[in-house]
Amino acid sequence: MGKSLGEMLRLVAWLDHARWHSENIMMSGLLERDSFKNLQSDQKILVHWLCYITDRMRPFEEVWVRGGQIFSEVVASYVSPHVQSEEQLMREIFSRSEGFLEAPSRKAKIDLFKSKKKEDFPKFGARYADDLYLIARTLTILLDYDKSIVEFLKQKEDFRVDCDDNLGKVAYLLYLLTYKNPKSSFPNFEVGRTEKFLKDVARHKKKLKDDLSEGYKEWCKNGRFKAKRLWAALRDYVKPGSPLEDDFLRYFGDQRRYLQHPSKLFYLELPGDVWNNRFFDQLLKPIIESEKREDSGKILKGNASRMMRQLFKTLTPEEIDEYYPEQFDVSFEFSPRMCEKNLEKFCLFRNKAAQEMCLKSQFTQTPVDDLKKRYCPVTLVSCGYIFKCVPEDCAAAEGISDDLCKGCGP
Repeated sequence: MGKSLGEMLRLVAWLDHARWHSENIMMSGLLERDSFKNLQSDQKILVHWLCYITDRMRPFEEVWVRGGQIFSEVVASYVSPHVQSEEQLMREIFSRSEGFLEAPSRKAKIDLFKSKKKEDFPKFGARYADDLYLIARTLTILLDYDKSIVEFLKQKEDFRVDCDDNLGKVAYLLYLLTYKNPKSSFPNFEVGRTEKFLKDVARHKKKLKDDLSEGYKEWCKNGRFKAKRLWAALRDYVKPGSPLEDDFLRYFGDQRRYLQHPSKLFYLELPGDVWNNRFFDQLLKPIIESEKREDSGKILKGNASRMMRQLFKTLTPEEIDEYYPEQFDVSFEFSPRMCEKNLEKFCLFRNKAAQEMCLKSQFTQTPVDDLKKRYCPVTLVSCGYIFKCVPEDCAAAEGISDDLCKGCGP
C-alpha cells in the first residue's frame, strides 16, 4: 500500500469516528420523539427499517422526522393484540377505512400513511409504489416472527453464525425479508388488491424456507453492491457509537462478537450512493492510478461499493488494521459540503488547510483538558459534525505529507 492511500485511510477513519460520536447524528429527528422513545428496542429497529425503505432521493428530515413519527405510530399499532393475522394486519394497518392509509391527491398515485393522532406531521407517503409493497410485505412476513426483525434473524442462526462474513449473511437475510423481487403493482390495497397481495406474499414466504447458501453466493456476485438502503440500515445497527447499536445487539448475547468485532465490520459494505461515487472518483481513483498497481483495472470497475471492496481485498491484514470499506460513507456528508462547493482551500485532503484550522495545531500552549471542551472546526467544516476535540487522537493535527486531492477543478 502506498503512503497516500495509507494517509487517506487514516483520515477517513478519523472522520468516521467523529461522525458516530457527534452531537448531531443524522437520526436525531427520529430519536428525540416520544412516540419513538416509548417503543421497545426491537420495535425501534422496525421503525428505523421502515424509514429506510422510503429513503430514496428525499431530504433526511422528511424521512426521519415526518416518516419516523408516523411509522412509530404504525408499529405501535402493529405490535398490539389487535393485529394477529394477515387479515387483521390489512384491516388495521393497510386499509383506508380503519387503517393508516388514505387516498392520495390527484397528482399522486400512491396511498399515503396518515397519523391517527393528528400530531405535527399528519401524512407521509412513499415516493414509489414498490416501497409501499415492500413495507406491507415486510410486516406480513414478520407476523411469523413475533413481529420482530431481530427474531427473524435469530431464527436463521444456523445460516448466519460462525463465518467470517457474518454481516454479509445478515444483509442477505434482510434482503430476502424486504428487498427481493419488489412489485410496483400495489399503489394501494383497495379494489381486490389485498387478496392478490397475500397470495404473492405466501409464495415469497415459501422461498424463505429454502436452502439459503446458494442464493447467498449468487447475491454476493450480483446484488451485494446494489443495496444502498439495506447496508445503510444494517450499519446503523452494528456500528460502534450508533444510537441504535444497543437496541439491536442486546438481543444477540454472546453472538454479538459475530456482528461487531473489527474483523466482522470489515465485511460491512459501503452503501454506494452518488456522493460515495463522487468521492471515489475525485480522491481515491487518482491515488490508485498514481500507484501504477497491476490490479488497478480490477479495482476500478463498478460502483463505489464494489470498487471499495475490491480495493480492500488487495490489502494485507497489517495494512487493513481496523479500517473497513463502510467508513468511506463519510463522503455522504463530505462531498456535498466540500467537493460540490469547490472548497478546496479548506480541504482536509490537501494544502495542509486542516492543520491551520485544528485547535491542537494552533493552540499549542493550551492545556489538553481545555481543548477537550471545545468543538473541532475541522470535522464541522468538512462534514458538519459537532464533535469535541480529542487532542490525543487527532489526524488533522498529524497532517499529510502531500496533497491527496488535486483540487475541485476539472
